[in-house]
Amino acid sequence: MNDPRTTRRRLLSLTGAAAAAGLASLSGCVDPDAVLTMEEVDDGSIASEVSTSVSGAEKRAVEEAVENGPATTTGVSLPVDDGAVVEVDGSYYAVEVEVTGTEAVMQYTVTVEPEAGDVGGSVDEYDDLPEVDRDKLRRLLRGRDGTIDDERFELVYTGDEVEASALVSEEGVDGVRHEGSVYSVEAGEETESEVDVYRYTAETVAGSESEFADWARERYLWRLTGLGEGEREIVEEAIESGYYESGVEEEFRILAGRFVDRPAVDSSDWGGDYLVEYEETEYLTHIHHPPDTV
Repeated sequence: MNDPRTTRRRLLSLTGAAAAAGLASLSGCVDPDAVLTMEEVDDGSIASEVSTSVSGAEKRAVEEAVENGPATTTGVSLPVDDGAVVEVDGSYYAVEVEVTGTEAVMQYTVTVEPEAGDVGGSVDEYDDLPEVDRDKLRRLLRGRDGTIDDERFELVYTGDEVEASALVSEEGVDGVRHEGSVYSVEAGEETESEVDVYRYTAETVAGSESEFADWARERYLWRLTGLGEGEREIVEEAIESGYYESGVEEEFRILAGRFVDRPAVDSSDWGGDYLVEYEETEYLTHIHHPPDTV
C-alpha cells in the first residue's frame, strides 16, 4: 500500500483556526510573514486532522468501496487525493483513486454571487437544501459570517447530482441564505460535456480512532528539542496565543530550519502542519513563512 497522503488544508483547520483568529486581531499586520501556532492534541483531534473528509457522491463511493469492493463516480476534478485516509463508521481506510475513462453527461453550471439587495424571487435556507447542494456550496462559505471568498463562483452539476439538486430543479431557487447573508443563484442552460470516470478502492489502515492516531504518530510525530532562549520564547508564545510577526526574526528563522526534512502532515514552500512533541506534550503545529526563510 502506498503511504497515504492528505489533501491541502485551509488555514481554518484545528491549528489554522487559532492562526486566523490571531491574524484578525493584529493591528497594522494584516498578513504576517512569520506565523507559528501550537494546539495541544489528543487521539480525536489527531485523527480528524490527518484524515480527509469527504461527502456526497465521494462519500458514497468510498463507503461502497469499503463494503463491496471497487466503486466508481464521475466528475470534473479529482475527488480526493490518491492515497488519502478516510473514516467510515469508525474505521480508517486509505483510498486509491484512478481515472478509468470518460463519460458523456449532461451538466448545468450554477452561478453564485453575493447579493446586497432583493434577489427578486425565492430564497432557500442553506440548511434546508439537499445534501448535494450543501456540499457544492460548503466550499464557498467560510467563517462565521458566511462570506464568499471571491465575488462570483460557478458550480458544475453532472449526472445524478442534477436529479438530486434543488438549485437546478424546474422550480429553481433564486437565492440562498446562509448565516444572515443572501447569495443570488442562477442556473445556466443544460449542456453536454465529457467528465472523468473515477475508480475507488479502499484498504484498511486502522480499526478505531485511537489506533489511527497511533498510526499517525508513527509517521508524523517528532520531538522539538534543543531550543535556544529566543526559539523557546517563540514556542511558548505560540502555545499561549499564537506567534505572528510582520518580519522574520533570526530566532524564528533558526526555529523554522528545525522543521526542514521533518515528516509533515501537510506542507508547501510556505510551511505546513506538523505533529510535534514539545516537553512531553503533543501539539498540532502550523508554521508559515516566506519560502526563502530557510
